Amino acid sequence: MLGRAFEMINKEQSVPLTLLECAELCAHIYKSTAAPPGWELLNIQDIPEVGFRVALYGRNLLQENAQIAFVHRGTMLTFPEVINDLLNDIDIALDKVPPLCDLAIKFFIDGMMIIDARYRSNYNAMYYLSLITTGHSLGAIMANMVSCLCACRSTGRDGGYLTSI
Repeated sequence: MLGRAFEMINKEQSVPLTLLECAELCAHIYKSTAAPPGWELLNIQDIPEVGFRVALYGRNLLQENAQIAFVHRGTMLTFPEVINDLLNDIDIALDKVPPLCDLAIKFFIDGMMIIDARYRSNYNAMYYLSLITTGHSLGAIMANMVSCLCACRSTGRDGGYLTSI
């Protein structure tokens, strides 16, 4: 079933998020673990000890204009988060894959299973589903890594794959 979920998402009929909408979601994940207005929180993982926060939001689920967004928080400049975030940033600068990447990929796979469960009784609705991964700063790196490894669309308005905010 999960394979079919991957195949049916991001078809031409889907309604992609705009860059502004992605930027608003990215700003929201910094200040809240709740869903932004108009969105439903489907899953969240917040591990401050390693500087990791990612949320899965859905909007208009099971409708023809449904949208799913995996939103990754970026580098925090508050203590103690800044320490772990900077260590992750240094790993990236040294061309090392940060440990957060494994967490982000696991979250993505878990999120796809949540989506699969929601749509199991109505796979035709999934045909119109728009799915995106996005993030700011360190979160953009996580979104791009997940997009590359899981072959989904990262923030971009022309169907492009790697455009970071």
